[in-house]
Amino acid sequence: MGSQKKAVHDKHATRVFHWAFCLVGISVVVYSAIRIPYTELGIEFMLIAGLALVVGSRVAIDFSKSKSNLSVGDIFVYLIVLLHGVESACIVAAIDAYVTSTRFTKSTVLRTFNAGILAFSIFASYKIAYLFFGSLTELAAKGFSMALFGAMLTMIIAHYCINTSIVAASTSLRTEQPFFETWRNNYIWVFMPFLATGSVALITANAIQTSGYFSLLMILPIIGIIYFSYVAQQQKLTVVHEQTQQIERHLAEMKASEERFRSAFSNAPIGIGIISKQGSWGDANETLFNIFGFTGEDTVSKSIYELLHPEDVAEFHRTIAEVIRGSRKSFQGELRFFDKNRKEIWTQTSISRLNDDDNSKLICQIQDITARHEAEKKLRYDAFYDSLTELANRGAFMESLNKAIARSSEDEDSKFVVIFVDLDKFKLVNDTSGHTAGDQLLVSVARRLKKCVPEHGTVARFGSDEFLILLDQDIEQANVARLVEEIQRQVSLVYKIDGQEISITASTGVVIFNDSHNSAEDVLRDADMALHIAKSKGRSHSVFFDDEMRTSANNQMRLEKDLELALEREQLFLTYQPIMSLSDDSIAGFEALIRWSHPELGLIPPSEFIPIAEENGTIISIGKFVLDEACRQLSLWRDQFDREISMSINVSAKQLLKRQLLIEVLEALDKHKVEPNQIRLELTESVVVENSEFVISILKQFRAMGVGLSMDDFGTGFSSLSYLHKLPLNYLKIDRSFVSNMTSESESLEIVKTIVLLTQNLNLEVVAEGIETAEQLEALRGLGCQNGQGYFFSKPLEVEDATDFIKELAESPIIPLTNLDNEKSEILI
Repeated sequence: MGSQKKAVHDKHATRVFHWAFCLVGISVVVYSAIRIPYTELGIEFMLIAGLALVVGSRVAIDFSKSKSNLSVGDIFVYLIVLLHGVESACIVAAIDAYVTSTRFTKSTVLRTFNAGILAFSIFASYKIAYLFFGSLTELAAKGFSMALFGAMLTMIIAHYCINTSIVAASTSLRTEQPFFETWRNNYIWVFMPFLATGSVALITANAIQTSGYFSLLMILPIIGIIYFSYVAQQQKLTVVHEQTQQIERHLAEMKASEERFRSAFSNAPIGIGIISKQGSWGDANETLFNIFGFTGEDTVSKSIYELLHPEDVAEFHRTIAEVIRGSRKSFQGELRFFDKNRKEIWTQTSISRLNDDDNSKLICQIQDITARHEAEKKLRYDAFYDSLTELANRGAFMESLNKAIARSSEDEDSKFVVIFVDLDKFKLVNDTSGHTAGDQLLVSVARRLKKCVPEHGTVARFGSDEFLILLDQDIEQANVARLVEEIQRQVSLVYKIDGQEISITASTGVVIFNDSHNSAEDVLRDADMALHIAKSKGRSHSVFFDDEMRTSANNQMRLEKDLELALEREQLFLTYQPIMSLSDDSIAGFEALIRWSHPELGLIPPSEFIPIAEENGTIISIGKFVLDEACRQLSLWRDQFDREISMSINVSAKQLLKRQLLIEVLEALDKHKVEPNQIRLELTESVVVENSEFVISILKQFRAMGVGLSMDDFGTGFSSLSYLHKLPLNYLKIDRSFVSNMTSESESLEIVKTIVLLTQNLNLEVVAEGIETAEQLEALRGLGCQNGQGYFFSKPLEVEDATDFIKELAESPIIPLTNLDNEKSEILI
């Protein structure tokens, strides 16, 4: 906006300036017209004026540089001044300038302005000469003299100064350039045409005074020669001027380019320096100084070889020699330097020839990439190392394992061992001591593992609390076994973390590479299988993998696959083992037991497929099937014998921890019209203890429904008297291991006696499992045990045999399981 206002202002000023000199010129012309002695003007004046208007208006020297011109008519104007007076000359000059301007502009104002300039400059320059020498007309009439020469020279100089100053002022206003600069660049050199026209006029006037006006005709060729000679010279000057301007532009461009280069050099974000082929610095920018931490003088005083890392000097020297010889265009690569404090700096360095006269200098560009290098180093570390324990991670271990497999494939004698280490009950540490303590424990375990493993071995953290060890030397099984024992011993030593002592053990699975392993996945699969077996045996066990395990695993995989379809194909069924009242040998109820009749493998015991079902989650659908089938059978027996028979149903941990079990029990009872007190849910000790708060809330809801609750295999798990009285139980079942040994081991007898006494004190009923002899039966009766089951009474029976069993004892009273709390309360589902 500001520049637009200035442009408008300058245009207005130029217009005012033009109008002002139009008025001045008109004033001069009017004044001259009044003062002309018309009576003294004869044919001679008309001849000279005619020549001025005809010849001068058509013959002019054009000054394209300043967009102005000098008319040849100025010769005749000067001639009129000398012969007929300044007034006549001003009028002729104005007319000549106006007519000549029609060739260069269509603007009446500019034509009038040009006419006014010439009229005013002729008038003013004459008056200046008049002040010093008097009338030029009178001096010319007396003939040539030094006075006339001096007067004419003074007028020429004054005319030149006045005329060019006015034109320069107009140009300065139009171009917005300084006045003196405009005058100096465009008009200082046009003095010669003014001097030439004035000189020709003086010579012509003297010839006319001497020989008459006929001599004017002789002068015209001379004017033509001078004109054309000057035009030719002017053309040469124009060419020279254009060449000079071109050189000036080229020099200006070179200067600008140099300034841009210097600016780019100085302000570049990367370090730039000039070095000799010997490595000494010639020049450098501020960024380069900052990279090395030196001042400019300190850096330049050192050789680049003094700053280079010793390990990079030889390679750098070799490649730079190739660049200097021209066999290599440039060097680009990562180099290490030292800064002022001898700290290592990683750089991306580029060096090429400077292309100076003798190709003895090189331009060196250095970018500090230390931060990027450190970040890449950290990324590489994070990619192959565990950030917590600083051990190799899964990716690094797999890479080492694949290399070991490749070596073993090429060399039959090259074998290796993989040890899979898993911390036992590590989750308990996190839950009781916190995750921070758990992390510190993992770090400590990692350190102990590294101390145990030979230097050639690899120790990696594979998962949360899992570690892998790779040994590719000294892999005799006996030596590996000793190493595993040492690992387990070291891991089991007490840890002191945050003022507390923490103990933990480790289970290990070991695999020795053989021809059956084709990939890293095969090796890890077998190590994991061995570990799984070790953990199934309890804490701190170690297992070496063998081919039988793979066969067992394959069989288990087949069972797992077939088990998913067993329900759909109706391969699962229930058997029923009687629970007898020991007081009168009557039926107290049955325990429903699941069986699997495999079409190819035959009858598969629960001990083989229930753990699989627990692991893959099919236990939920199997449990629902058992619940529904047991209630259905209860309903059939009730209708058949018109009596209520109770049924014990085993419930898995996964079933109990799902609130859906409440709904499933209600649906089964409602579907088959079975009373809640006809079923008893049997639970294991571990599920109750490990999830006590949640489990108690669920059990209370079952108890409120009237469903019986029994703790199975009591005394073999984690039983605690501190929570037993809180559980809403109806029954305790004594594990068969105590019953089978009670007649031969006093300890077992005392345990059974204690459990029976405990149930009496807690107002619970007790069921003894695994009764196989009359001696066991009599001992249990003597202790006051109410109920029992086992092969002494009957093995688990299929439904037809169970029905016959009931018929055989039809005359005996069927004693329902008692001691159920039938009080109803709100059931939360």
